[in-house]
Amino acid sequence: MRIGLYPGTFNPIHIGHLTVINYSVENLELDLLYVIPNKYPVHKQRKYIIDPLVRLKMIELSIRDMIYKNKIKVSDFEVKNSLDSYTFFTVDYFRNIYPSDELFLIIGIDSLIFYYWQNFDLIFKLVDFFVLINTMHVKGSILDFVKQKLEKLSQEDKEHNKDLLTIINYGMENLDKKFILLDIPVILISSSLIWERLENKKSIDYWVNEKVKKMLYEFRSLGRGGI
Repeated sequence: MRIGLYPGTFNPIHIGHLTVINYSVENLELDLLYVIPNKYPVHKQRKYIIDPLVRLKMIELSIRDMIYKNKIKVSDFEVKNSLDSYTFFTVDYFRNIYPSDELFLIIGIDSLIFYYWQNFDLIFKLVDFFVLINTMHVKGSILDFVKQKLEKLSQEDKEHNKDLLTIINYGMENLDKKFILLDIPVILISSSLIWERLENKKSIDYWVNEKVKKMLYEFRSLGRGGI
């Protein structure tokens, strides 16, 4: 089977995330797509992050009416895991569940900074494909883009230079097959922008699922500090 893994904070899940879900199922011809909210993001402040179980519920509400709902599952692995929400633990968990299936890890194109990831070299081996959400509208060869990105990073960070060059030298042919660009419409909506509009009592109509919107309005009434 073709299994998609879409990890993230989803604070809250919005139309941009839902578009990625739809396009991933369609364009990658996935049999299953797991949306995987983290408990708390490792590299972000926790002060304004909604409780993980609430974010989980928001995702469930959001996908309930989607056309591909039978191919979409919400995983509570990271939410219930006692360990920090590192991508390696998640990928390793799903690889054990699907030892012979193709795993597609869906990430933002700006997340292509592997040396910030714990055990990124092992992630590279466990995942069949890295799906880069092409919000930057990169044109041309994905291979050229990835190599340029990694070469630049290896020059900027000498400490991790060796590990990055190992990936760069993975093999021209193999590397080309490892990365997929997922072109999606430009949707300039972010979770931080949603919270900003809520604070300023502005509309977030159509940006999130209607039931999620009601939950967010309740949070707004408590004040952002109550999240």
